[in-house]
Amino acid sequence: MQAIDALLGRISLAGKPQTVTGVLATPTGATQTARSAIKYMAGDIRAELQRQAAEVVPAGAAGASGRICFGVPDGYTPLANASVEQYDAFDKKVGASGSADNCGLFVLPTQPMTMQLAISAPGYRPVRAPVAVFQDPNKDGLPDALTLIPTTSQYVLTGLRLTNGNQLYFNVTDSATKKAVLGVGAAQISVLNNAAPLPVAAVGYGSYISNKPASVALVLDASGSMDDTALQIAAASARLFVGRKGSADELSLTIFDGNVVYLDKVNTQQMIDQNRLVFTDGSGQRIIPNAPESGYTTNPLFAEQMLKLYDSSSDAWRGTDPFLRIQGRYPFGGITALYKASVTAARSLKDTPNRRYIVAMTDGADNASSPDNPTTVINTAKANNVVAYTIGAGYYVDSASLQNIANQTGGSYTQVTDLTQLTKLSSVFDAIRTSITFDYAAVLARRPATGEVTLQVDIGGNVISSKIQVP
Repeated sequence: MQAIDALLGRISLAGKPQTVTGVLATPTGATQTARSAIKYMAGDIRAELQRQAAEVVPAGAAGASGRICFGVPDGYTPLANASVEQYDAFDKKVGASGSADNCGLFVLPTQPMTMQLAISAPGYRPVRAPVAVFQDPNKDGLPDALTLIPTTSQYVLTGLRLTNGNQLYFNVTDSATKKAVLGVGAAQISVLNNAAPLPVAAVGYGSYISNKPASVALVLDASGSMDDTALQIAAASARLFVGRKGSADELSLTIFDGNVVYLDKVNTQQMIDQNRLVFTDGSGQRIIPNAPESGYTTNPLFAEQMLKLYDSSSDAWRGTDPFLRIQGRYPFGGITALYKASVTAARSLKDTPNRRYIVAMTDGADNASSPDNPTTVINTAKANNVVAYTIGAGYYVDSASLQNIANQTGGSYTQVTDLTQLTKLSSVFDAIRTSITFDYAAVLARRPATGEVTLQVDIGGNVISSKIQVP
């Protein structure tokens, strides 16, 4: 632990020259993300998906080196050779300059007057970051990693919402990958309440400010229109999401066609009995999936097993998976009860003390949820302080309703028109995961007065803003 702390940039104290250490990264692109998901696919589709994922690593990105780079989160690539310069409060260059190594790591001796670091790399938007972002990440909840985005991308501010009276949650993403932008500090944040400045006491990631992990309800479409390829790609994307979740984050699975199966202990056993499902390991020894009592678990094993069940042509169904074999009747296929499934998922989160999220994916318009509808989804999510991310896969989704559900609850909506492309769906799931892991929370000095609250974020001179109304 002491070695990692030293690597990730703690400030030297009295009697020694002060240094600042940081890690620079950039969000991985869609095809690089797809490479990580291919391992979850059945054998006969891998060749085509590997062709889809044949992408040249962007200039400056060092991820192809195979090195283990501490401080670079999953879904991001180290940014090698980025330039780092020091500036004082009067925008005058001071001290030594440096550059990042192949793991995106830089170490600079600082001057007492150093206030900002100017970070740049060819092909990426330059950033001016307060030196405090790197000096004491444990104090404000920010990791050492700071991301640069390509010059072809824009910064996007989404998900603005007020919780606990005085905490503004929000996401900063890049427009190309839609992944979270890392390393935004308090000095880059300003808040107005009815046009009057409202002081910000602290800024950090939501998991740090709230001291709570995330509870995530995955809601997946298994209706008849989801063919084998669609199910494989949806399952692989969800498994990548599960495999990269935070160790303290918990999740549940809700799978729907015309019926809704929330996979807690009781419903899982009922599904197994009704469809005469038999689970065995690679040696033929019968196993019983350890469904969580409440439906939520931090252990990814159960979700892995159920996602192999969800994928009707997985190696587990084929009898070639070395760890899990499934026999029996496939439990899903029919019409679409998305809204009913989403309401079920939102209600399942009502008792958790954690940050609460739904990630719902469908390939068609709802036709089986009455009396539930988009309004009941929104109202149930708001009543339980749930943020909903929605994914429409294909051309026949009700995009307006999915967009409204996301907007009204602080999430985001993404449409993927071609569900045969792993590069598209896996990147959407992974982008949502980064938004959940790295959502920001600004602690306000007081509760805002009734009226308009405006948040502004300044990233290297790129100012983005968003507004909400406080009742």
